[in-house]
Amino acid sequence: MRCSNCGRELGEGAWKVCPGCGADPSAPRAGQPTGRMPAVPQQPGAYPGYPPQAGTPYRQYPQAPYQQPGQPYSQPTQAYPQGYAAPNQAPQGYAAGYAQAAERPGGSVLLGILTMLMGAVVIGSTFLQWVTSPAGAGVNITGWFVMQGGFEVFGGGFTLVLSEQGTIFFTGFFSLLLGALVLVGGIVTLIRRRPGGVVTLIFALAAAALSAVNITMVFAKMEGSAPGVGLYLFAGASLAALVLGIISLSSSS
Repeated sequence: MRCSNCGRELGEGAWKVCPGCGADPSAPRAGQPTGRMPAVPQQPGAYPGYPPQAGTPYRQYPQAPYQQPGQPYSQPTQAYPQGYAAPNQAPQGYAAGYAQAAERPGGSVLLGILTMLMGAVVIGSTFLQWVTSPAGAGVNITGWFVMQGGFEVFGGGFTLVLSEQGTIFFTGFFSLLLGALVLVGGIVTLIRRRPGGVVTLIFALAAAALSAVNITMVFAKMEGSAPGVGLYLFAGASLAALVLGIISLSSSS
């Protein structure tokens, strides 16, 4: 018999203690295989792949939906990052943006042309008679004539506003300017009704107010004179443009 710990040769018999190392000669050395299988753990899931005990439910995995015979197999829905879409699909938000663009009001050819026409009439009224001269005077008093200082009663030279002798009279400069701006409003209305309506409304309102002041001054301050056809066209075209601007705004809402 040989000691399993120190390897000393022992005689025959039942040795409990080795006289050389004092260890049990029959005990296995540390790290030496014993030839016996390790105990199998009884707890489910202690080792990967270890089958669960009876009564423990297995893990459920998603399955593809059942398809009737003859129907094409449907691919499961896949999650894509935000802002991206599956192949052959429009990006997220594209449909909503397209719908908003389709609902956005566009321009109006009819309202744009009519507004441009009224702006042209306001400009043209500058060169027509604004004030009828007293009998025998023989002077054609137009908005252009007043702007160039031809109204000698109020002094000569280029003039924007006549304010002599308690009179406030706006010259043809404002009919040219406001008529051009109303014309621009008509061009914008051809493309977009709302912005064009805003531009037309603002400048047509100013033109109507100035023409009303001029007509009032002619009746109140200029004895023997009366408003001419040019001043009435200035006022009428401004009011018409004002109405067109309101229509453009209301039709675009």
